[in-house]
Amino acid sequence: MKTLVFIETDEGTAVASSWEALGKARELGGDVSAVVIGHDIAQVADEAGRRGAQTVYTVDDPGRAVFDLDAYLADIKGILDQNGADIFLASHTTNGRDLAAALAVDLGVGIIADCLELQLVDGRLQGVRPLYSGNILADVTVDGTPQIATIRPRAAAPAAPGEASGNVVQVAPAPVEPRVQVEKVEHAE
Repeated sequence: MKTLVFIETDEGTAVASSWEALGKARELGGDVSAVVIGHDIAQVADEAGRRGAQTVYTVDDPGRAVFDLDAYLADIKGILDQNGADIFLASHTTNGRDLAAALAVDLGVGIIADCLELQLVDGRLQGVRPLYSGNILADVTVDGTPQIATIRPRAAAPAAPGEASGNVVQVAPAPVEPRVQVEKVEHAE
């Protein structure tokens, strides 16, 4: 089983819940790879390797410094084609859930969103997710490959850093026609 984990970044640093998704991937077993998209992300890629990703795919480009669904989706699809992962995981952040849902739609596969627990049952992902404001917990599986899931922040232990390092593979940004033009980005203080 091969798993690809989206390591989300914000201003060149990893979003902490991404390490939880990586930890869950390691817990599931098999080959674990990560993808880091952004600008000036070499340290995040190195950390992903130290936390257990055997291969870390990076798309390091100034045009990827700010999350752009179309661009990130094109990059992820290209890396999935190259990697051949059976499972794609992301943290259930605003960007992670948008990216995972768009990927599922484009590939025509299901998604298990907002998982509290995730495990392999007979080689298929099975997630536990809340319904009706958490009053009901449902066991959910999906058809298709890759199997896609998002994990609720703090629902899994983060992958611990170690001494190993992953193989970093630089990937060129996928060509994409943007639907919107970002003119200015301001961060609140």
